[in-house]
Amino acid sequence: MNANLGFSYNDIIKTMASKHYYDLALACERGGEIARAKASLRKCVLAKPFNKLLPLKEVLKVWRRLYISSSYSKKVRTGK
Repeated sequence: MNANLGFSYNDIIKTMASKHYYDLALACERGGEIARAKASLRKCVLAKPFNKLLPLKEVLKVWRRLYISSSYSKKVRTGK
């Protein structure tokens, strides 16, 4: 779609894609699909991590919950 529009709306498209992936990550996290939530959050960050629709603080909170907290709880459960 972006190419068809001559990349004139590149910034808007990337911003909206980033917001969409962030929302998807939250929905997957609530549904217990942690692997999908992580993949969606990665796509959010790769699309456009710094934009007016997503405060960096909120993205980092979710990143910490998905990556650091899940790694920690996994280590505690397995003893590794």
